[in-house]
Amino acid sequence: MAHYAAALSAAGQAESAAAIDETLRRRSAERWVSPAWLALSALSTGRSRDAIESIQRGAADPNGWALWLMMPMFDALRGDPEFERVARKLGPA
Repeated sequence: MAHYAAALSAAGQAESAAAIDETLRRRSAERWVSPAWLALSALSTGRSRDAIESIQRGAADPNGWALWLMMPMFDALRGDPEFERVARKLGPA
């Protein structure tokens, strides 16, 4: 769903992307949703701070996080001091 939200956002369908983001956030209150998906969804709706917060929550369980941070979907966060701090903590990104 997060990738779909990102695609909709890239296609200029911000309202549809925001609706998917809201669905993911509601689901995460009820059951586990990958922090990577929450971060991508937040990023696709322009909420960079929320994306970084999701990444920080995911850093508590770093299994595979370093690989996620290397993905182009997080390029928009590169250079952000908080993102870079988390990336350094998890390993090379």
